[in-house]
Amino acid sequence: MNLENVIEGYLLYFVLPIWVLAGAADALCHKRSHIEVTTGPLESVIHLLMMAEVGAGVLAAMFLEVNGAILLFLGAMWLLHEVTSYWDLHYAASNRKVEPWEQRVHDYLALLPLVALVLVTLLSWPQFLSIFGLGSEPFDGSIRLKAEPLSATYVLLLLGAIFCFNVLPYLLELGRGIAAAKRGSTKEPLPAHRAGR
Repeated sequence: MNLENVIEGYLLYFVLPIWVLAGAADALCHKRSHIEVTTGPLESVIHLLMMAEVGAGVLAAMFLEVNGAILLFLGAMWLLHEVTSYWDLHYAASNRKVEPWEQRVHDYLALLPLVALVLVTLLSWPQFLSIFGLGSEPFDGSIRLKAEPLSATYVLLLLGAIFCFNVLPYLLELGRGIAAAKRGSTKEPLPAHRAGR
């Protein structure tokens, strides 16, 4: 087994599953803190936006040949996710109490996308160098399916887990927020000096 196989295995069978579990834990934290009656649907919309940003990157890396163009796309999605994450945390911490356990979950959700990006970059190092005009390979800006696709079983299991443990809980969260807003049962947001982070 070479180093490339080790890195790919670590990415596919450790980083991505932990990431899915961290997203599920975050959804549980939100349910426990009743965000539907504090920050309401807006925070849930921000969560879905972050999921879309991450999802676009994950799908691109799973199905497309990772070259210079895809690495640039992944970097852009990571940066956009960071900006949206800051917006989410600022909004949440200003309007509700963010418990220590939820803060720890956020640590994972902030770090794991970067770890995944670094590992994908290592697996495509010559193309990463080509972005800066370095190395022996020319920059590849094409968009094409992987020559050696991931196993269908792995793809189905991962996408199924993402849907069940991430997409569905956040959609339900949004539904609870919209229902609470229609009932007029939202609470007044906490003053900024009382909302802990």
